[in-house]
Amino acid sequence: MKTFVPALLFLVSSLAAQEGSPLSKFVGFVDMERIVREHPQTKIRLDKLEQETNEALQKLKNDFDRAKASESGLDTYAEGSPEYISLLTRIRQERAEIEINRKAVVARLNIESVNVTRDTYNLCRGEIGRLAQELKLSVVAMYSSSDVKGQSRAEVLTDIITRPFIYHDSSLDITEQVLARIKK
Repeated sequence: MKTFVPALLFLVSSLAAQEGSPLSKFVGFVDMERIVREHPQTKIRLDKLEQETNEALQKLKNDFDRAKASESGLDTYAEGSPEYISLLTRIRQERAEIEINRKAVVARLNIESVNVTRDTYNLCRGEIGRLAQELKLSVVAMYSSSDVKGQSRAEVLTDIITRPFIYHDSSLDITEQVLARIKK
């Protein structure tokens, strides 16, 4: 079943691409990755999120540097003395808080990035549906025109496998039309 649907869509799109075919406007293709990458409001939201994240991480780095500078104060106390233990405990607590805050900043970035991408996808899905109805398309399939990504063979293979279409006739591509509509 996993290969049946992509194979069926490939067959239909091959037939649709033939000039004069009754299926010539049955299927359309859209590059969702490109749309998410080029959508102006998405870019603005992601840039703002990145800036906020960088500012928060810089503040945490400054806090870390201050905590690290506090370590030099340990030399003024005898190791094991109450003052030494108190200062060491405070430094370790500060470092632990900084690490927890760093993880929270990164988690927030991940969550918000997902939300921005999901919002863009939902906006596009609605617009693609309206455009498909206007063009009398029965099916709109996603494809990806970007290079295959990955740092390992497994990651590259996963990226390849998640791309159901290797080729499509560019006359069936509605990506530009979708981008034009969502940029309004």
